[in-house]
Amino acid sequence: MCNPYYKVCIPKRLRHIWIHIEFWSAMPYILLRHILVRLHKFLVCDRGIADFIVWIIVTLDHPSFLSSLYGRFLIRLAKGENIIYLHADKHILAKRADVPEDFVYRELAVYDVLMRYLAKCSIDTGSYGPVEAAVRVLRCLNIA
Repeated sequence: MCNPYYKVCIPKRLRHIWIHIEFWSAMPYILLRHILVRLHKFLVCDRGIADFIVWIIVTLDHPSFLSSLYGRFLIRLAKGENIIYLHADKHILAKRADVPEDFVYRELAVYDVLMRYLAKCSIDTGSYGPVEAAVRVLRCLNIA
């Protein structure tokens, strides 16, 4: 499997080493997010722990990552987050993305399954304009 965003291909035999590299390079970001959430009660961002999990599974074609030590650790952290799943139809996402459609479809499939267990709310950004989507996010957070 190749990463279409960075045009990097990791040979299957190096996948486990690459997971270590990805995991430990993400840890400062993950820890900082955790600290900020504790200080400010919530953190609004576009990438989170769940996104990182999907990134590993899809870019390395490694669904069993979820059952690994790192995967289980990250899932526990993600369960503690207040995740709002913003998504769209696969055809809309394919038009928005600058990567092959099949990669977008795989990402969406993994997100859809993972978000069933992790997301507090799910908002289809393909059905709503930016203002309506923002209002729905605020409602989900009990702010509006």
